[in-house]
Amino acid sequence: MLKTIVAKNTGGGLKRLYACTRLRQARGDFREPSLARSLARTRAATMAEAGNVLVVKRVRRGAQDALGGLDSADPAVPSELACGDGRLPVLDVETARGEQLPSFDLKAFEGHLLSQGSGEAEGGWTVLAGRQVASTQRVLEENAKALPRNTVVVADTQTQGKGRAGNAWVSPEGCFMCSVYCHVAMEGRKLPLLQYATTLAVVESLEALRGPAPAEGRANFASIKWPNDIYVRGTKVGGVLCQTVYRGSGAFQLIAGIGVNVDNDEPTFCVNQVLRELGEREIAREELLALMLPRLLRFYRIIAEESFAPLLRDYYGFWLHSGQKLKVKGDASVRGDTAGSEEHKDVVVTGLSDDGFLLAEDENRAVMELYPDGNSLDLMSGLVFKKNSRS
Repeated sequence: MLKTIVAKNTGGGLKRLYACTRLRQARGDFREPSLARSLARTRAATMAEAGNVLVVKRVRRGAQDALGGLDSADPAVPSELACGDGRLPVLDVETARGEQLPSFDLKAFEGHLLSQGSGEAEGGWTVLAGRQVASTQRVLEENAKALPRNTVVVADTQTQGKGRAGNAWVSPEGCFMCSVYCHVAMEGRKLPLLQYATTLAVVESLEALRGPAPAEGRANFASIKWPNDIYVRGTKVGGVLCQTVYRGSGAFQLIAGIGVNVDNDEPTFCVNQVLRELGEREIAREELLALMLPRLLRFYRIIAEESFAPLLRDYYGFWLHSGQKLKVKGDASVRGDTAGSEEHKDVVVTGLSDDGFLLAEDENRAVMELYPDGNSLDLMSGLVFKKNSRS
């Protein structure tokens, strides 16, 4: 493991130190703990010199939110964070050098967030931004216990981005990639609703960045494909991935990963490409994050204290499926159906259940409830099938 880290992230001097350490271990005289500390310090210094770091900034405004914001009980951000086989040094934004700073502008983000009304910007945030990380989701998964609640990790690029069911997420420059960590106290049956709330927060923020609609109105710019995809003009530009871990006393750790093609024309197309075609102002990643974060906490709180019902009208205003005719493949995951079937079934979408299942009716008006996890929906063919199966 250590050899892989050294070969991947460091220079020849550290390789020689590693070789010396291994030789002493083989001789049975490795009794000097300072060598291990030197190895860690040298690795961190080498990565910092290369600009492979996370830069941290804390942003506070208003009262603390009910989901748990910055307070005296929250830990300070460690000087290094684990990420896969390596460790990323963490530097304060005020002391980081120019070549270590990501293109994501933390000070611009802070300005956008603080310029909102107090009803929008609740509590405080710890934001970690890097030029390149393996995966923002992975940084939070591996370090959540050592980080303050309401922490966000943003990356200019990712090398191992992931989506649902372990699918790879291509993460070039210009793509908006972040993961959000917070605690939510709610019944376990409500957890599937968090991905809907997260998706709604993203599409609402995209719409808000376009500015007020003209008096005659306009069609939605962004839309939602069940269960967690973000579409613009009929093409997928993003998605969300929500992962929860029970932490006791009715509270869950939530890590919500979000990816949106904001300003990268490849591998498909992006939000700003469409805005240019419409003759409208392009948007920045910093603006999108600033509008999205307060919405996330507000939506999560509504679900925790009430249900998804207060959000349904807005959600249905963006989603693509009201009254849609679908074919459900026999292997699709359906509540109450343990036997499965070889046949396709024709259904019409009617909405979402209280606990997040896709509701549909067949020709006999029998209601079918489709699991949000484990199923995929092909928008072009109108087919619902078990994830990673087809035809």
